[in-house]
Amino acid sequence: MAKPTLTNEMKSSAQKAIDFAQKYYQTKLNYNENGIKKVERIIDDLYDQLPRTKTGKLSRCGSLSAMINGICAIFGAYIGEVIRQHYGGRWKLESLASGEEIISLQIEGTHVSPTQKVYKRLAYGASGDLWSYYKMVRRTLKEYKDGSLFKAAPDARANRRRVNSTPDKEATRR
Repeated sequence: MAKPTLTNEMKSSAQKAIDFAQKYYQTKLNYNENGIKKVERIIDDLYDQLPRTKTGKLSRCGSLSAMINGICAIFGAYIGEVIRQHYGGRWKLESLASGEEIISLQIEGTHVSPTQKVYKRLAYGASGDLWSYYKMVRRTLKEYKDGSLFKAAPDARANRRRVNSTPDKEATRR
């Protein structure tokens, strides 16, 4: 049997998000922009349900940590697959300077990390809105494709080339 590729693993994880949304939220996800809005509502509901520490931080103990990682993996894969199916790109396992590895989607020189973004949404609430994230990615890719990204000042270009480039330690793949 052939070894599964990262792309196949991400497709499989995205399908798990579709199954989860249907089973627990009676919501149909169809790999379109409307699906991102539906995922935002699901993650918003999960944000309200997940236990927090006394300081308001997301609790990451025992089996709860595995559940959070699973939610981030499947819904991050779904968001990434929506992006990939509409804009192309390929999944890539990246090594950070810390030695940790993250999965990102590489599209024409731009990297996006939807799994990290889902974690930030679960951890920090609506300030990490997934629909806004998707619109920012879409705008960045459009600007990259039409060349307007390169007409910006050099500092602005450097800041816009990597969307969500500061992953949280807890949201990285081990």
